Amino acid sequence: MNEERWAIVEIMGHTKIAGRITEVTQYGSTFARVDVPAMGDEPAFTRDFGGGAIYSITYVIKEIAMRAAELLQVAPITVYGADRLAAPRDIKELELGDPYGEDDPDWRSAPDLVD
Repeated sequence: MNEERWAIVEIMGHTKIAGRITEVTQYGSTFARVDVPAMGDEPAFTRDFGGGAIYSITYVIKEIAMRAAELLQVAPITVYGADRLAAPRDIKELELGDPYGEDDPDWRSAPDLVD
């Protein structure tokens, strides 16, 4: 079966994605691959989902999938904690000492650096 298939895919966690769908096998498992078309300023991208993550697949014609992709506005990637990814102004900000206590024999009493 070589026909092109388009779908709206619902993922566990109340997420929907729309695009061209194919089945791929990689890493010893089978995945549903969704190729989301470029929309406005967002580039086209591909996302693979394992069978256990999929709630439902609704097969539609290309025009409906394209319109759904436009309305869903799924981003190619979501960055969590982006505020923590900022580069330090100076390398000295990265110098946190030796966590194994060679520089500070009482390193266990240091303030917790993790939120």
